[in-house]
Amino acid sequence: MSVTETSAPADIETTLREKILAMPSSTLDEYRERLETKGWSPDTMHRDFRAQCPVDAAPSHGQCGVSSFWLIEKLQVDHGLEAAYCYGDVLSAEDRSPIVARHCWVEVGGADDPDRVIVDVTWDQVRGLNRASVLREPHADLMTHESIDYAARIRLSRDELSTDPSFWDRFILLKEALREDVSDLST
Repeated sequence: MSVTETSAPADIETTLREKILAMPSSTLDEYRERLETKGWSPDTMHRDFRAQCPVDAAPSHGQCGVSSFWLIEKLQVDHGLEAAYCYGDVLSAEDRSPIVARHCWVEVGGADDPDRVIVDVTWDQVRGLNRASVLREPHADLMTHESIDYAARIRLSRDELSTDPSFWDRFILLKEALREDVSDLST
């Protein structure tokens, strides 16, 4: 069943949002640093982005999908947080023009909840977003204060995403690069 078809009770969604917002920024920043310094490689990059990697590309270019999937696992295992893997576009909230097409991120909260929290460890791909740390903000705040809309076309759970063999292979490569156990993962 897809994440968009399930809906947690409002009080549970509120608790999850509060929990992700209360998480120290340093935790998410450490995750990002680990990904960038030890995990990302051409082998973990999405194949469509390998050939078109500009010289001035963000360090996370082509890594958003596998990194978001990894983050969902970390949030679930280390912090007891359920999150959705999102694929879509980052749009200008003013004119709906794409800022980043084909991007992936994590959301905590319901798909239609304006206060769902966007968590993007590869935020550096989004032109105009200047952050000192990982992006973690309610969707409504991004729309209001930054005129940016994270517009998901697809929302999936960890289990739903693990059925894509090409994605799963990159995920295992990322975990191996991070020296994480992969013995319990089946392809």
